[in-house]
Amino acid sequence: MKSHFMIDLETMGIRPTSAIISIGIALFNQDTIIDTFYSPVSLQSCLLAGLTTDKSTEDWWAKQSVEARAAWQVEDAPTLPAVLSKMTAWMRSHSSQKESCPWGNGADFDLILLKNAFNAIDADPPWEFYNHHCFRTMKNMFTVGPQPRSGTHHNALDDAISQTHHLHRILTVHKLTLT
Repeated sequence: MKSHFMIDLETMGIRPTSAIISIGIALFNQDTIIDTFYSPVSLQSCLLAGLTTDKSTEDWWAKQSVEARAAWQVEDAPTLPAVLSKMTAWMRSHSSQKESCPWGNGADFDLILLKNAFNAIDADPPWEFYNHHCFRTMKNMFTVGPQPRSGTHHNALDDAISQTHHLHRILTVHKLTLT
């Protein structure tokens, strides 16, 4: 049986090589969120791994809410290898690699940046490339009107949870079934 994981990243850029500063994941099924994962990531460890930052994104973060920045501006944040290892173990506790279906909000962002982060530490993501799912495509194809929002915008876990609730609404309104 497939396990679905809505993944949201907060990053220091929009390029595929951008540094990841936090990871939020909601494990979900057809009807509910089953479990969540969250971790800030040490920016310095990302830079040491060869990931990059963009000045425009740094400037953008300076304008975001204190709450959004506080979620990742953590003293002694875990290193990129430690977070990716912990994330992999968490996902494996719920699903095999072949049954893990990651969702990202855009076919060319979250999952691509995360794959590049795994590559930077010479590791593989805990899913197969052919199981990628695009939440942005779903919400553009199957509209449901304004979506209620809770949590802090640009907090990776709050965004992953919000996107999952939105997807649940799409599935319900349009009578769709996860496979």
